[in-house]
Amino acid sequence: MDAYGISVIVRGTGEYASAIARELFLAGNAVVLQQSTPPAEIRRLRCFSDAWFCSPGPFAMTSLSGAQLEGVFARRVDSPATLTACLGRREAIPLAAMPLEHVISAWPWAVLVDARMLRAPAKPQRHLAGLTIGLGGGFLGGETVDLVIGCDDQNPGAFVPTGRCLPFPQEESGPLRTVCRAPHDGIFHTAARIGDRVSPGEKVGWVGASEIRIPDHAPQNSLIRGLPRDGATVRDSDEILDLAPPGSRVSGVSVKARTITRAVMLAIASDGEPIHDFLLRHWR
Repeated sequence: MDAYGISVIVRGTGEYASAIARELFLAGNAVVLQQSTPPAEIRRLRCFSDAWFCSPGPFAMTSLSGAQLEGVFARRVDSPATLTACLGRREAIPLAAMPLEHVISAWPWAVLVDARMLRAPAKPQRHLAGLTIGLGGGFLGGETVDLVIGCDDQNPGAFVPTGRCLPFPQEESGPLRTVCRAPHDGIFHTAARIGDRVSPGEKVGWVGASEIRIPDHAPQNSLIRGLPRDGATVRDSDEILDLAPPGSRVSGVSVKARTITRAVMLAIASDGEPIHDFLLRHWR
């Protein structure tokens, strides 16, 4: 299978799904993001998730009708007919806010990449496309999908042709990352924005009547890297604030997302041929 000019479904709208879809789109492929429920990503300037909340509107892209990631737009589509029209125009990546079966029926798909970063076992998907790839620990290589690609910090992009990789992606930790979690279920409200500079003790929002403040251990002049949309519904213990050290990038495709994207592109170019215990450091 050639890595170019193919049709690809990418499930999810998070960092990795968005980076993969963007690269596939730039390579000339017919690519669609699929997300049937409101996405909960908080690193919103690193992904296309905000497009889900925009009205489908006309085809012409504006800041009100889609989301942008490093010069590539995604726009929401709500019907198979609009999806196929958007694929034909190639003005933006369509974000299909509809059930997977509706997307499957709209186009003959060569590849499916499930980048939803599941924390529970996924249902079998090998029958849905010629090549199926799962990211992270929710998949069983050779059974539920053809190939699993790991997303842990130690070996991001490692191929797992059979069996499982690490069960959950290991997020950035230690001095590089400070997070706050929702104290209970509720509606999150904030006037803060991603990229704002904040200091310990500063109030940045509320969940119900509970104030959300910058933790005392956060560095001075930290940058908000992740934040839910104002009015978002959050659950107890959901991440609602992600802080980065001063000087960090809070938008665009991360180094880790690029590494995982390169692995997906290689898997597609090789038609999923098994590469046992393959690590990206072997071919960089």
